[in-house]
Amino acid sequence: MQDKSSLDIIDHNRQAWDRQASQHCEWSRPVTREMIAAAREGHWQARLTPGDLPKGGC
Repeated sequence: MQDKSSLDIIDHNRQAWDRQASQHCEWSRPVTREMIAAAREGHWQARLTPGDLPKGGC
């Protein structure tokens, strides 16, 4: 483990995401052109967890 004072956080994150991408992780897959076009029209969704959250709420 690196000393915190010598940790390059940008490089650290880049390496972590590169590992995720090489493992075909769900969170690192690019979106389709169709998804981008729909988002530009206001139709988008964000997923912040691997699974669905329980119904209900605050």
